[in-house]
Amino acid sequence: MLGDPGKAAAVIMRVRIPPNRTHPPHSHPYTEIATAISGRGGFAFGDKFDKSKGEMAGAGSFCVVPANQPHYVWTENEDVVVQVQFAGPAVIDFVNPADDPRNR
Repeated sequence: MLGDPGKAAAVIMRVRIPPNRTHPPHSHPYTEIATAISGRGGFAFGDKFDKSKGEMAGAGSFCVVPANQPHYVWTENEDVVVQVQFAGPAVIDFVNPADDPRNR
């Protein structure tokens, strides 16, 4: 990781998402740039989880997620490593508050 996600500064972090996981619809108050480093994962925009509206992306793929745009990700049978860049501090707002692990 480069930068402190708790501070108002540039942050670059790599995230490993294990196989067969979903990350439900959520947004951030900043633009996020995500690049697939390894593996293949799914990505889509929207406030309801629906794999049919997304696409699988492999290493080298990237996307720009505008600020406050709901989006979601998933993995299938392999780990996915994604590099994410944004201007902190890090904030995540789940569309459905029940999906937020901080509420459990």
